[in-house]
Order: sequence, then C-alpha cells, then structure tokens
Amino acid sequence: MSLILDLLALVLIIGVALSRLNRSVLSSAFTLLSAALALTGAFFLSLPAGSALSTYVVAPLAENAAAGELADMVSAPHKGSGRETVKDLPLGDMAQAWAAPFERLCGQYGASQAEVAAAAPQGPEAVLTAITGGFSAAMSRSVSMAVLFVVLLLVIRMLLRRLVEQNLPPPPPLTAPRRLASALLGGAAGLVVLFMVITALSVFLPRSPSDSLLFSADLIEKTDLCRMLNLANPFRLLL
Repeated sequence: MSLILDLLALVLIIGVALSRLNRSVLSSAFTLLSAALALTGAFFLSLPAGSALSTYVVAPLAENAAAGELADMVSAPHKGSGRETVKDLPLGDMAQAWAAPFERLCGQYGASQAEVAAAAPQGPEAVLTAITGGFSAAMSRSVSMAVLFVVLLLVIRMLLRRLVEQNLPPPPPLTAPRRLASALLGGAAGLVVLFMVITALSVFLPRSPSDSLLFSADLIEKTDLCRMLNLANPFRLLL
C-alpha cells in the first residue's frame, strides 16, 4: 500500500501540472491560491464539522456495531441503541480479562488496552466510548476535511474566476516559458491537494483497524515520497 500511495501522489502532482500547460500563468496562480485557501479552511472547519458528524452519525453507528458484537460475546440481547445494549454488560470484567474476541474488537476501532482498561471503573458506557470514540472522531474529521476541501476549492475558484480573473486584461499568448511556469504552479497546486490527503490520513491512521490490509498507523512513514513531502506539510505540526 505504501508504494501505491507514493505512485498515486506522483501521478497527482504530475497530472495537475500537465493539466495547466495550456492555461495562463495567472489562471494557474489563482488555482494554487484557491487550493491553499481551501486546505486552510477545510483544516480548521473540519474540527466543528467533524465533531457534529461524529456526534450525530458516525459515533451512533460505531457504537451500535460494537455493542452488538459485545452483546454476542456474552449472549446478551441487542437493544435500541449501542449504549442501551451495553448498559448491563460486564464490560469492566471483559476489559480486565482482555480475552481474544474483546481484544480483536478493540483493535477494529484502534483502541488500546490501556485506554479501555482506564475507562472500565466508569461503567459500560464509558468502556464503549473508549472503544469507539477515537475511531468515530478520527473518521469524522478525516471525511469532513476531504469534503470541505473539495467544496471550498470549487467555491473559491469560482469566486476568483468571476470576481477577479474575468475582470483582468486578456492574458498574453502562451510561450514555452509561460507554459513551464503554469505547469510548475499546477504542480504546486497538486502538492497542496496531496497535503490535504496526507493530513486527512494522518488524522485517521492512528485509529485505523489494526488488522486492516490497506491502512496502518505507520502507513505514511513507510512511504518514501509522501513521507518526505509531509515534512514540508505546515498542517502536520497542528495535528
């Protein structure tokens, strides 16, 4: 998967650069600006948006799924919600025993033994939150960041085109140096898109399922290109 991620990153940067060859330098500069503004907005707006998505959508779904499996381990009935299902389950004892099925379930949500055991004295609902809470928050913020980036990129680029670019004098004819400059700006815009992908992955990967064949907590560190580019990612330090 690490090799595939590096190849996709390379294709992304080169593809965006080539797509700007026949565009003016100014248009490519506006595209780069739009991408940078979209990433900045998506990064910060993904905090409240991800929290809302987790609270109302992802967390209930994850809790219901995990609670159903926990109930099956002790042959208990499934109830209306995940929290109702685990209310009378001996999750504290299950967390302390750390049997293989319980450990496997926690691994599916990226939860560690330490954080689950620490929640055990607080009751079954706290244990359920310790199992699924981190996964729900990470998944919700990653998805929110990606969706917000696409929406903001489209909106900002449209506004710049209509309010600024269309009111400027026609661009000069494309020459080889201008095409090269436009392609380089396009490559930079592709790099910004890649930063978004890496940042979203950096949020999600620590909570990815431990038995996942596609994702692992150290996926980015196993790559070559993405790992080096991530060192220049300004949002890496804000996570």
